[in-house]
Amino acid sequence: MERYKSEHRKQNRIVKFIKEYNGLVPVLGGLIVSGAAGIIAFAVGSAQSASDSFRYLTQTGDFLGAIGMLYARGSELAGKYALAGYVGGQFVTYKLKKSVSNFFAGILGR
Repeated sequence: MERYKSEHRKQNRIVKFIKEYNGLVPVLGGLIVSGAAGIIAFAVGSAQSASDSFRYLTQTGDFLGAIGMLYARGSELAGKYALAGYVGGQFVTYKLKKSVSNFFAGILGR
């Protein structure tokens, strides 16, 4: 019977962790960091391909093709870093939320 209770407590801790980790605050933190990482990666990718795009524009005069080249490299990099930004942002936000709530729980004596 005691083993069953300890297994049940362990499962309850796991379920509680999953609910807290996928709560509103960590998910919003992950979304914000993912958006920022995507925007930064898109800007870096666009800046990297800007010289090739400008060279293509001056040689052919194809403005839409040059913009397409910029967009292709930027979106490629943004796609690579958006998921990593979400996971990292969710983890950091979860840890920050836990530390702040533990800090205030210690102050309030709970």
